[in-house]
Amino acid sequence: MALLARSVCRNQLLLRQLQPCLTGRVNASSSWKEDQTKFWDKNLTGKRPISPHITIYKFPMPAMLSGTHRVTGFAMTGGVIAFALGMNTLPFIIPGDFTSYLSAVQAWQYGPILLFLTKFYITWPFTYHFMNGIRHLMWDMAIGLNMKSMYSSGYAVVGASLALAIAVAAL
Repeated sequence: MALLARSVCRNQLLLRQLQPCLTGRVNASSSWKEDQTKFWDKNLTGKRPISPHITIYKFPMPAMLSGTHRVTGFAMTGGVIAFALGMNTLPFIIPGDFTSYLSAVQAWQYGPILLFLTKFYITWPFTYHFMNGIRHLMWDMAIGLNMKSMYSSGYAVVGASLALAIAVAAL
């Protein structure tokens, strides 16, 4: 009981100390609507943009490569899930197995350029994500964390991933 009485008394003392803060009112000379109108009038007369847009910024290369790494990861995950769902549901719609679907695609007789571009389109996200993953592992070991190394390793990742994707797509 004494503990409860002590707790109530402490809360009352705290409430008395905070009472002026809780009940004090701020007297404003103008309403929020007038302040908002002044703000927009000042922005419109000064021809200021409403808000900066992402297209006006020039992102550094490490930021662009980081975004590309994430996008390729999401795209590959989505592609693998779509492929797995397709391979699991397609037999219920069209009878056959993977080899019959592959022979049907081969019967379309793509030209060699279109076939190369398709293979490159599928291969490059894998090679880029793999190469950039190695780069991130190097960073985890505290290798190449200065800006010069970040840019040079970034160019190396892009070049190596393009070369490897072209080599794999040419097979």
